[in-house]
Amino acid sequence: MTDPIRYDFDMIPVMPGEKRAEFLSLGIVDARLDARVALFRDRQAALALRGAGAPVRDLFSAAGFGMTASGRTVAPGAYRPEEAPARRELLARLHELILADFDTLRMAEWGVFSLERFLAEAEAARPLAANHSGEVGGPPAWVGRPRRVSQFR
Repeated sequence: MTDPIRYDFDMIPVMPGEKRAEFLSLGIVDARLDARVALFRDRQAALALRGAGAPVRDLFSAAGFGMTASGRTVAPGAYRPEEAPARRELLARLHELILADFDTLRMAEWGVFSLERFLAEAEAARPLAANHSGEVGGPPAWVGRPRRVSQFR
């Protein structure tokens, strides 16, 4: 039995930070410098989306999703707090698009991609604590904290 698809996603800046800073230093201010694309963390989710019918791919693309995986290893069910506004906008846009094209999407070929599971996981996801990177496999939580010396030594 295969592992279930995880629908966690990250909001990835389209313009890398260094390049964005370069444009800003030249006085170029443009909203596109802050644009983000949503990428699934699980490669299987990206593959499932690519394997779905054209109306499904078009829906997610129009909402702001890319068709590749982010490669990030943030804990499942969590996202970085700074991504919250972009996530809210993306999910609101997705809901609007679903309602606008409901009949077509109802008849579309979804393959193994589950809209129901995606929406449930997106709704259940919570931001990480501001002082937590969320990266799986990173240093233990106690690294960088002062050690407490036991009074019972």
